[in-house]
Amino acid sequence: MKRFREFYVIFNPAAGRGKALKLREKLRKLLEGCAERVRWRETERPDHAAELAKQVPETSDCVVVAGGDGTVNEVVNGLLGKNVPMAVLPVGSGNDFARAIGVPFHYRKAFEVLCRGETKRIDVGEVNGRYFPNALGLGFDADVVVESSKIRRLRGMLMYLFGVIKCIFRFKPYRVRVRLDDREVEKEILLLTVANGVSLGGGFLLTPHARNDDGLFDVCIIEKMPKPLIFWHLPKVFWGGHLKMKQTSLYRSRRVVVEGHAPVPGHVDGELLGEADHRYEARIFPQALSVIWNAQA
Repeated sequence: MKRFREFYVIFNPAAGRGKALKLREKLRKLLEGCAERVRWRETERPDHAAELAKQVPETSDCVVVAGGDGTVNEVVNGLLGKNVPMAVLPVGSGNDFARAIGVPFHYRKAFEVLCRGETKRIDVGEVNGRYFPNALGLGFDADVVVESSKIRRLRGMLMYLFGVIKCIFRFKPYRVRVRLDDREVEKEILLLTVANGVSLGGGFLLTPHARNDDGLFDVCIIEKMPKPLIFWHLPKVFWGGHLKMKQTSLYRSRRVVVEGHAPVPGHVDGELLGEADHRYEARIFPQALSVIWNAQA
């Protein structure tokens, strides 16, 4: 087990709808046993994690993010440009970024990955001024983010699944024009994902072949379909079976521009991008972030 000089911890007590709070003292004790000094910071409001990440001293060995995908996203937006690696203790609802870097969801196993201290550099996406380490979602899955946030008694996959079911009943397709590195397409879509990681929404494998260190986005477009077919095909997304559907198209690109005939809702890593917009431009920044990952995964 590697011994660290200093951890800078950003802990979100609201993550996981109570899960994080229950683990707070256990996490703190584990971290204090692995480093000579632990700077413990807790988020108090939206975007506070980004503010705290901007204050990370270059002397810290590692920024430890104890939260979910939203907390990770905020930290990345504050941390980029600093020469300090980021580690994740996944105690949120979705934890798709942890999945992308091979970090187990159980806090003790995640802590073991942290203590091995193996680092790699990964790509980071940016859309309309917001950075994202995992994925940008447009259309249906952004609607699901809104509905999922209203469900109070569930978390993780079940929370998103209930949000999906609610959204199917009132879904209307979005007509968009998409410009990629080597082509332009126009479609009526159910959803469009611009991904750096393999999953979003707590485990939906929309881009199961994505790599976060190849300098390219994986772009998944699922076209509109009748509502009964959405119910029929939805389970396929859990294991990547949607890739064989005629309504699914996959691309790879360094830059993606999406223009909607009407405003299209969007989210990054499960966090809404404000009001729905007519235009989104996503770019990738290769190997922009150092992370502690599970090299044995």
